[in-house]
Amino acid sequence: MWAACTALLAALACVVLSARRYRALLSLEDGVAFSDRLGRGSLGRLELLRSSLVEGYGLELVNAVLEAPDQRTAVFGLNEVGSELKFLLSGAHELPRSAARIALAFGGVLAVLQLIGWLQGSGGGLVSAWICLGAGLAAGLTCSLFAGRSAVHARAQLAGWSRAIRALGAAADARFAGRPG
Repeated sequence: MWAACTALLAALACVVLSARRYRALLSLEDGVAFSDRLGRGSLGRLELLRSSLVEGYGLELVNAVLEAPDQRTAVFGLNEVGSELKFLLSGAHELPRSAARIALAFGGVLAVLQLIGWLQGSGGGLVSAWICLGAGLAAGLTCSLFAGRSAVHARAQLAGWSRAIRALGAAADARFAGRPG
């Protein structure tokens, strides 16, 4: 019965980690909504948008354009924030996907060990093996669902932030048009 308890605990840990990672992804500032609020990114609209933003990546992006002394600095600021967002969003599904693999492998190994023990007559049992296998499968499926939802959400957010960064790049071009450097 120790194997069944261990499999259940491992499955629970994998599901909790996947759920926490997904919740952290959802708590990230919404790039699609920011892109929609930004529109084409005219300088007047950027000033209005900056006054409504309190903190976050959107404010960092707007400040990169409005506070830069030259175009090169503005582009550098946009690239810096864009790279950070890409890093955060591109691997959003990795932890849940790995947790699914761990849960499946752990439950399967413990089920096989219980079956070997039952066949040898030295302990283990069919019920315990089925519990181990069921816990691994259930946790693997749940973590896979979290991984899929994370990937879809992160892709949409990354597309929204990319649209916003392109619009802000055009605003920086307009702001520094005719100036050298």
